[in-house]
Amino acid sequence: MFAEEEKNFVIVTLVMVMNLRIRDLREDADLTQKQISEIILCDQSLYSKYERGERVLPFDLAVKLADYYQVSLDYLFGRSNKRK
Repeated sequence: MFAEEEKNFVIVTLVMVMNLRIRDLREDADLTQKQISEIILCDQSLYSKYERGERVLPFDLAVKLADYYQVSLDYLFGRSNKRK
């Protein structure tokens, strides 16, 4: 039981880091949510939910964001602090 709770904690933590990272990357690039949503071809309100953690960012959109910002998926998902 403890191992399952620990695993869930790690997953939640990684998702929270990813939400912060996609917002920080967008803000560092001086882009609006609308601009990023157009780049990754999704609705702005949906993208906003990704940043707030209300929806899980699909893998294909995570790849598009990582490619756009030229960072690794490990960085985007919080598994590394190295951008590349």
